[in-house]
Amino acid sequence: MDTKVYKASVELREADFKVLEQLAASRNVSTADILRDALANFIFIDKAKRNGHTLLIEDKNQNLQQVFFQ
Repeated sequence: MDTKVYKASVELREADFKVLEQLAASRNVSTADILRDALANFIFIDKAKRNGHTLLIEDKNQNLQQVFFQ
């Protein structure tokens, strides 16, 4: 695992920053943790798309629906 840490500065709209803070508070983690998780999820989705995989989501009734990402 890469142990070197880099500091990044990003500009977010107020509404987006509030959502980021709410997500962090609801999970009891830092906003940086939320951003790292989001990046990991993006990498997973991007790799799946590039490999021709179909992404599906299953609801509580076990119905599947395809998920599309840009």
